[in-house]
Amino acid sequence: MTELLIIILTGVVFFLMGVIPFNKLIFINSSKNIDNYLFNLLSSITLILFLNIIGLKLSIIITIFYFLLICSIINCVNYYKLNKIIISSSIPFIIFYGLIYYIIAISLAYNPSLTWEAQTIWIEKTIPLVFDKTIISLNETPSPELPILFPIIWSFFWKFFGASFEYVGRMFILFFYLFALILFTDLFKISTIKKLIIFLILLLTTYRIQGLQGDLDIIIFSIILLSIRSLYIIYNEKKLPQLNNLNFILIINLLIWSSNEGMFLSGFLVVVFLLIKKLNINFKSVILLSFVFLLILKLLIFMHYNFGINLNSDDYSFGNFNINFDISNLILISKY
Repeated sequence: MTELLIIILTGVVFFLMGVIPFNKLIFINSSKNIDNYLFNLLSSITLILFLNIIGLKLSIIITIFYFLLICSIINCVNYYKLNKIIISSSIPFIIFYGLIYYIIAISLAYNPSLTWEAQTIWIEKTIPLVFDKTIISLNETPSPELPILFPIIWSFFWKFFGASFEYVGRMFILFFYLFALILFTDLFKISTIKKLIIFLILLLTTYRIQGLQGDLDIIIFSIILLSIRSLYIIYNEKKLPQLNNLNFILIINLLIWSSNEGMFLSGFLVVVFLLIKKLNINFKSVILLSFVFLLILKLLIFMHYNFGINLNSDDYSFGNFNINFDISNLILISKY
């Protein structure tokens, strides 16, 4: 019974993470509530990452977010008073989304197993943070050169809901993944029913249980899906929304911290952004400089904490260059 109540509470807390009014702090609002929500959610994740990076203990970070969630609840109440009609029309979609989330979340709680990589690497990086050690402790964990976004998210929500149930920390990945699918389907100018059908098709074709067992692919996929949405809006909207540009920068930052491959993928997405002809040089300069700054910042932080800056100490080391790019391997890959 306790576990079921915690699972129900996770959905509520995850939702409130996107209602913390960061957009009001910068005095920028989008005409679309879903874009405001995305900005606030990305800002929450980025803030958790930043507070860990500067060396705060997880207990302090969680205390800060208790206060922010109170602000989030107040924001929800005020928004409901002003937008009852809009909220009422969204209730069926919210119920549908919540039902999908809780079905998968309960299945995860029933079978909370971890992949081999999660057992040998990611949980070893997560546990020190859960027990209130600072980020510098990660240089004593396996493969310290690997990115730290997943362990930080996992440890935050693990400790937030109590250290007895580690899998609740992984449930945020599920929430984030489903939300990315919803935002992508929102691009289609079709009826709500058809959007729900497309959402289900995407869910059935992309969902893998391994993604909730410590596989980073589902995180990277979700972030890339959000970036594609931002690029689509930038390319198609006549008037460029400022909030969408900020969302793109936040998405690129999370991708950089999500995996080693994410650094290259974020660079590719920035190149695509720069190739959009209708953007003026100022927009392009801001995105390019932001990307370079975030990339250098990550490298400096890894050097500061002595994590190392190798792509991977084994598989992707320069010593294995000839092995990785062997012509027979490329021929074998091309067959699939």
